[in-house]
Amino acid sequence: MQNKQLFKYALIVVIVILLSDCVSHDNYNKTPTNPKMIEYSYKKYLLEGKTSCISSKVKNYVGSENCKACHEKQYKTWSRRYMSRFVRVRKDIRWMPFTWMGSPSEIKAKKDEIVLIVGGRNKVALVAKPWQVLPYQYSLKKPGRWKYRSGWDDGSDYRSHCGPCHLTGLDLGTLEFSELGVGCEACHGFGKRHCINPKVNHVYIPKGKEACERCHFQKTKHARKFKFSGISHR
Repeated sequence: MQNKQLFKYALIVVIVILLSDCVSHDNYNKTPTNPKMIEYSYKKYLLEGKTSCISSKVKNYVGSENCKACHEKQYKTWSRRYMSRFVRVRKDIRWMPFTWMGSPSEIKAKKDEIVLIVGGRNKVALVAKPWQVLPYQYSLKKPGRWKYRSGWDDGSDYRSHCGPCHLTGLDLGTLEFSELGVGCEACHGFGKRHCINPKVNHVYIPKGKEACERCHFQKTKHARKFKFSGISHR
């Protein structure tokens, strides 16, 4: 009698394990093959009122939101990190981190044209239409303080000047991109093929800190060298 009960409990445990394994694999095999979903990434960030993207490179990027469908745990870890939100569209934030009253005249003159807020941990910079980097940084540690940046006063296009590190999936030829900030594909490469067939087309897995050092490479730049403490997520 006791052996029958033990067998019954063992059978239940085996069934539960098999079911949980099926659930995890089913979740992995969910693939966003809907063309509208794959286009979502770059369409969301076409800030100039465009309705389509002409870059074949950018069209291979699907955006971090699409990664979430199968990699929810990794997505949650990434979304809590600063890199996921350090470039934001102005209309998506509740309030500006400063007052216009004490801002430099160049900032005041462009206040209605500002489209991007860059930063948010210690300081912020501003990008105005049409993709103009404004030559001041505002300190969040010392409220009211604006610092003039001489290297930013040449009217540089934000996409070509800062985009290689600030924008995911950037095509320097067309200046189109797939996502603001450092998305999943900034480190793992474009994900369209992986979304279509995840078992065959695997994404790139960076080794150590090599992906990070493409942008965080020297102390003399504002992207300071950092202390690498292991992989970003599991």
